[in-house]
Amino acid sequence: DPAVLMQALSKQVTAGTAAGRATDDGTGDVDVTQSSDSNGVLDKSAAAGAFVHGLEDEFQEVRLAAIDALCELSLRTPEMVEKAVEFLMDMMNDEMQDVRLNAVHSLTKLAAAALTVLTDNMITVVLQGLEDPEGGMRAALYALLEQA
Repeated sequence: DPAVLMQALSKQVTAGTAAGRATDDGTGDVDVTQSSDSNGVLDKSAAAGAFVHGLEDEFQEVRLAAIDALCELSLRTPEMVEKAVEFLMDMMNDEMQDVRLNAVHSLTKLAAAALTVLTDNMITVVLQGLEDPEGGMRAALYALLEQA
């Protein structure tokens, strides 16, 4: 369901995915501890911010997995692409080289599938990345520019 996937890209529970048992505590966070039915199926509101939390996780492995999942789901769900590209562009500023490189590879996949076009601002960020001392990063950025 694209609405659930879009919900995973936002920390805010939207009216279209909010469920009766999920409660907002006023801070924008949603208590989903009681948001499953008697069969253990989670309400759609449980997806709120799943990717955001994964991309912000302290562990590099979690951020890498979140980037991969975001890319693969975007390839299958065009409604996600615009928001996913925003997150992937942000991940190009991660402190860890592997995370930045994975974000560039994911953006390249989306560009190769003709699902996204880089804006002028995005191209500026990519061009700034060409100053990276790591040759692998520069090569990945050139590949991205070639696809875009």
